[in-house]
Amino acid sequence: MRICQGDQATILLQSSHYPLTITVNNLSQSDPYQYQLIEIINGQEKVAHTLRNGDIIKIRNPQVKSLRLNREPVVPLSFTVQQNYPNPFNPNTLIKYTIPRDGKVEIIVYNMLGQKVKTLVNHQQKAGYYSVQWNGTNEQGQNVSSGIYLLVVNAVKQQAVKKMVLLK
Repeated sequence: MRICQGDQATILLQSSHYPLTITVNNLSQSDPYQYQLIEIINGQEKVAHTLRNGDIIKIRNPQVKSLRLNREPVVPLSFTVQQNYPNPFNPNTLIKYTIPRDGKVEIIVYNMLGQKVKTLVNHQQKAGYYSVQWNGTNEQGQNVSSGIYLLVVNAVKQQAVKKMVLLK
C-alpha cells in the first residue's frame, strides 16, 4: 500500500492473524524525511520502528489495533523537548528531544529543592532526533523517592523545563 503524503497517518488493523508482516519498499535515498511506524495499544504509543528500504517489520502483539506513520525531516527544524512518557512513571520514563544544529546538550534532573539529582546527557551532539531514559535513580545509582522532579534541557543556546512525577 502507498503511504500518505502528509506528515502523519493512522493505519487501523483488522487482522485476526498475528504476527503481521510489513515490508518497506520504495523509500527514496534522497528523501529529506525519515519515517517512523509506531505501534498503538489502547491509544498509547508503545513500540516505534524507524523505516528503511528492505526492512521487514513484524507486529507480534495482538493488542496492537492501529499504527501511526510519522514523517519527519531528517534534520529537525527547531529545538523541542517533549513531555516525558509515561508521566507519572515508575520506574522508567522516556524523554524525546530534537536539536536543529550541532552543539552541546545538557539534560539534568533536579528535585523540587533545586538540587541536582542526575545528569542524563552532557556532551556534544549532532543535529537530529534523540531520546534518553531516566530510571528514577540519582548519580550514585540509588532509587530516588516518589515526587515531582524537574527536567532541564539546555541545547543550542535554548532551554526547556518539564515536570516529571515519579510514583511508587
